[in-house]
Amino acid sequence: MGGHLIVLLLLGILPVLLWTNGETAAGRWVGFGLTLLVMSTIPLWGYLFAHTKRWALLTFGIFLLGTGAALTKAYLLTPATPDDQGAFREHYGDDSHYHRRSLARLVPEIDQLALGTYLFGIIDPFMHPAQARSARTIVSETYRELRKDPDFARASSALGMAYDDLFLAQRSSYHFYEYRPEKEGDSVLIFLHGSLGNFKGYLWALKEAADALGMTILAPTYGMGNWQNDPTCERVGQMIAHCQQNASLQGKHFLLGGISNGGRGCLRALHAHPDTFEGLVLISPVIEDHLLTPTAPALNLPVLILHGGKDRRIPANAIEQSAHRWARLGAPIDIHWWDNDDHFAMFRRRHHLKEVIAPWIATITSKLPGSRP
Repeated sequence: MGGHLIVLLLLGILPVLLWTNGETAAGRWVGFGLTLLVMSTIPLWGYLFAHTKRWALLTFGIFLLGTGAALTKAYLLTPATPDDQGAFREHYGDDSHYHRRSLARLVPEIDQLALGTYLFGIIDPFMHPAQARSARTIVSETYRELRKDPDFARASSALGMAYDDLFLAQRSSYHFYEYRPEKEGDSVLIFLHGSLGNFKGYLWALKEAADALGMTILAPTYGMGNWQNDPTCERVGQMIAHCQQNASLQGKHFLLGGISNGGRGCLRALHAHPDTFEGLVLISPVIEDHLLTPTAPALNLPVLILHGGKDRRIPANAIEQSAHRWARLGAPIDIHWWDNDDHFAMFRRRHHLKEVIAPWIATITSKLPGSRP
């Protein structure tokens, strides 16, 4: 019984946190339901060792009914189908489907990320508990804003695909988010997510810059974000093909961007798709120096790097060294430092991204053939 109680305690921590601290009604219902499910095993001890077997089975059944009712309530609060027509759209391929009943759909992304900060505050050597609390606060603020926009609020989460990659080593080959501003300009940004998955919050943080430029954003999903496992950058190729197949996106200037581990994908994409991109925007990026070679002419593109001076995961001096090496290949590199920010600078500085990214992109695209005045 002692071992059973220890297991229940370990299994019940996250559901209880979700139930008591969840940001959304759906998340709280799932937390409550899973808490009841964990507790439902306790009456079974009465069935095995006491003379109250009838009451034990009745209690067990009540717990299970409560679990089913709570999860059904959460299910009714989730979007019935993905939206591929609004300003913020999501696209699925043949092997990636919208599974409304999965926990990754039932629990909204804001609650999944908040729970993640509790966990990573314990197990992640680059995130101490105080930093985890700060990250939880800024992520929650970002997603509260996001949930006020109907298009973003209706969209489902791609984090289930990250879990499939993490636990099953399975990656769906075709899923991406697309943001179309109301007034469309002449540029498209293909943005590669970092480790732990394709967050809707990334596109929300970039939304103001996209609106200012009339820039479409395409954000492909690649499981956990281990882009080094996609050496030919097939996902980026799919985004290019998507633009070529859509009349409203044809003939535009392609820009490439990425955050954190998405930097690995960006460098591989420059090698795999030369003469495609006009500029590169990297936020808190992983930069692999062995990919910065003189034989890759695409690496002489204009590069904008945004980075936090207190980033423990990717130290500032590593960014400076890589940028210096890159500049020797002929790339004009601009680095924008947020001295007091860490690896979550993109969320914390989401309202400042427009001030940095929009004029930089406007400057480089205005010099290109076919640009609008």
